[in-house]
Amino acid sequence: MDFPDSTTDSATLAASQNAQAVFKGLKAASLGLSGEVIGNLAPLGNNETYLMAALRLFILQVLPDRVDVIRGQINRVPEPLRDDFIVLTPLFRERLSTNYDTYIDTVFTGSIAGNTLTVSAINYGNLDIGSVILGVNVLSNTVITTVLPGYKYTISKSQNLSSGKLAAGKAELLQPIKATVQIDVHGPNSADYAHVITTTFRDDYGVQIFNTFGYGITPLYTGTPKQIPFINGELQVEERWSIDAVLQANQTITLSQAFADALSIHLINLE
Repeated sequence: MDFPDSTTDSATLAASQNAQAVFKGLKAASLGLSGEVIGNLAPLGNNETYLMAALRLFILQVLPDRVDVIRGQINRVPEPLRDDFIVLTPLFRERLSTNYDTYIDTVFTGSIAGNTLTVSAINYGNLDIGSVILGVNVLSNTVITTVLPGYKYTISKSQNLSSGKLAAGKAELLQPIKATVQIDVHGPNSADYAHVITTTFRDDYGVQIFNTFGYGITPLYTGTPKQIPFINGELQVEERWSIDAVLQANQTITLSQAFADALSIHLINLE
């Protein structure tokens, strides 16, 4: 994701872009759990990086190119040199409903050489990043980290295993949340830009923009814009309008889940 230049000072620009790196890469954060269970926030699990990136992309689309959009609470970074800029700060994450759990069993035939898993057949299910590989002589907590071409996958632990039956069952725990992000609109055009954001955010036009990102994040509504003067580093007063934007994100945590291959029934004589 490219960032518009906010200054001709290369040192300042480099520092600002480095501090805003949370918006780049858009990789799902990993969540390590104890024992045999490894969890991760899937790419469509809408962790905070995706949430903030989607809101930033939306604002960049509805406002002119001369506006910078950065993340707040970044230390030792000056404000952009452009007159108009926007700062995003996450505020709340509120649960909307109880969890929705989905269980997916995956059985396949594959072999492992070093850190590469090669799959020759998938009986049912699917493999993706974060899938925990289960099977005889497979090292514990062996996780798929990268999907390669040709039914090959990079795994987290190096090992060698001849072709055989393997599994990668998983449980997906979905929690719908309502996330609130504070949007601080700075600059001489802040009042008008705040009006543009609140109007488009709560409209089908805004919903369609968010849909194009593919993150599964939906805008709900915004609060009333508030004019809150901002004192800059030179102790000068700048115009600032503050908005609370509310979005829905269905956050998913994926966990390893073992399934039984067969059921054995034995009779016990009680006489």
